Amino acid sequence: MIVRKRNVSTQFEFELVESGSSNFKSGITFTAGEIKISKDGGNFVNSTNLPSEVNTPSGIYKILLTAEETNADRICIKIVDSEPKAWHDTVLWVDTVSITAVGIFAQGG
Repeated sequence: MIVRKRNVSTQFEFELVESGSSNFKSGITFTAGEIKISKDGGNFVNSTNLPSEVNTPSGIYKILLTAEETNADRICIKIVDSEPKAWHDTVLWVDTVSITAVGIFAQGG
């Protein structure tokens, strides 16, 4: 589970594993529809931004969620490849908080 500040644009990293393998999958170019976001159990919609790889070839990717995309108590992000699958489907859960205490959350981090 990932925790971020509510209604604030934020970036985080995640890994993808190659389909049919246990190795990280590098070199992915994402397209619209592969990253879907649901807020508080609502319908899934395309993410505003697409992920990019961190330090190619690492298999570690980063995505920037907009403030509007984090305007929920709980966010579900589905990362699903179409057939033939290059990576295992992945789900990320993001919980948000509305506190403003200094030092608890680093913007983007």
